Amino acid sequence: MHHARATGTGQVVDAAIVDGTAHLTALLHGMLSAGGCSPRCRAATRATRRPR
Repeated sequence: MHHARATGTGQVVDAAIVDGTAHLTALLHGMLSAGGCSPRCRAATRATRRPR
């Protein structure tokens, strides 16, 4: 925003990585809830989960 105000031109931002991350996360959570994840995968997921 600052660059656009200062120069009058904007910049291109590739936001496709957000979509990809959302799809991969949905896949992982789907596998976890369906029980299709290995014990090692479940342990790694628990280790990275934020406390509620």
